[in-house]
Amino acid sequence: MPVEIETSSGLQNLQLGYNNGENPFSVAKRFVDENNLDPTYVQQIADWIMSKTGGMQDQNTIDMSGGAGSGAVKPSFPGSQHFPLRSGYGYQDIPSAAQFVKLRAKVESLSADIFGATDPVPAAAAVALTADDLQQLSTLIDVLTESSRSHVDGLLDFSAIRPVVVKICVDWLASEGAAGGFTINPSKIPIVFPGFDLLRMLCCHVSGVSLLTYPHHSTAVNKAITNAVGVLVVAETSATTGVSPANVPSCLCALRFLCTAVNPKQPSMSAKVLCALDGLSRDHQGAFFAALKEYGCAVAYNMNMHLAVCNLLVNLSVCFSTATATATVTPAAVSSSDSGRQFLVVHCFDALLHLLLNISTKDNGTYNNDIVYKVGCGIATLYHSDVNRALLRSNSLQLLDRMSEIAANVQMKLLNTGINAQNAPVFECYNDIKAFLASI
Repeated sequence: MPVEIETSSGLQNLQLGYNNGENPFSVAKRFVDENNLDPTYVQQIADWIMSKTGGMQDQNTIDMSGGAGSGAVKPSFPGSQHFPLRSGYGYQDIPSAAQFVKLRAKVESLSADIFGATDPVPAAAAVALTADDLQQLSTLIDVLTESSRSHVDGLLDFSAIRPVVVKICVDWLASEGAAGGFTINPSKIPIVFPGFDLLRMLCCHVSGVSLLTYPHHSTAVNKAITNAVGVLVVAETSATTGVSPANVPSCLCALRFLCTAVNPKQPSMSAKVLCALDGLSRDHQGAFFAALKEYGCAVAYNMNMHLAVCNLLVNLSVCFSTATATATVTPAAVSSSDSGRQFLVVHCFDALLHLLLNISTKDNGTYNNDIVYKVGCGIATLYHSDVNRALLRSNSLQLLDRMSEIAANVQMKLLNTGINAQNAPVFECYNDIKAFLASI
């Protein structure tokens, strides 16, 4: 296609070769090489190609008279309505009374069937739910299903709900070994999903959060949070061809619990989760984010799993971008001597970048607009923080220098699909992301 390049030395009439569906960055790089232009023009030319091929612009002139090389003034970024995010995403749904009846029956059945006389776990009878435990479960269900009740009557005594919630997430998973570095019995992973889902629901209730964050309850709740991480790691690392279908419900419930618990709207509960993550060893932290990348990217997992990973990473990015979360971060390469929070920030950003790369290369049906939008916002939110940006740049992340290119590829996929009411905000968000990256 004919194109006029307006540079500081005047107007140049050139030809730009482009085939439908080509990567605009590849075309822009080829065009720059063929015409001996400054390589720093690649981003601007790629943006022009996308605008042109998307039918959003009629002119054939690329104005580069301001220059893009060293010494050029970077464009200002006026801000975006899409990022940085100040709140996150959670799973606030509470089952109906009829669904809770089925849940209670399932929990009772699992307790009776799994923790019988043949169970190899020592003192199996001690971890099976008693009649009193099941009555407390019924009371908890009554409270959660009555939205008009503003507090958890009768449940402020943690000893009353420990057997029905934390017992499932802690005692049922107890193991003498250390599968994946966590003290979790892999064979018990399929049965603990009700416990993590009940913890998630408690995080949706004002008094439930107060109960879970009460200092006297720290040991048990911290262990439940650590076990949610452990379930995700052990289920993924012990599988050869993806997580066993039997483990998927527990993994999904663990993800949704962590996501809802770390929602920035609940700072006390978020702080509890972040402290638990800080307390993990570097190996365990790395294994956790490696598992999240697998759950978020692998085609073996469905959209619900992809979305849960996305929501959790975005919530973490918001928490890591607040003043309190980054106050102790310094722009130095992460090593074994650095704070756990620095390590988590780098791994969270890396996981989001891998999700973005996966989005840019997979078929359109793999991810919905919601996931594409949230991943972009999460990346931009983390990178928008000056302190986080200095930290991330110092760690030489593999995909860091390709952010603009990958964002452009995502936009190209949207253009190929056709811009409509559903994906127009997503396209606009990625325009803002590229403008922001060009300004820093």
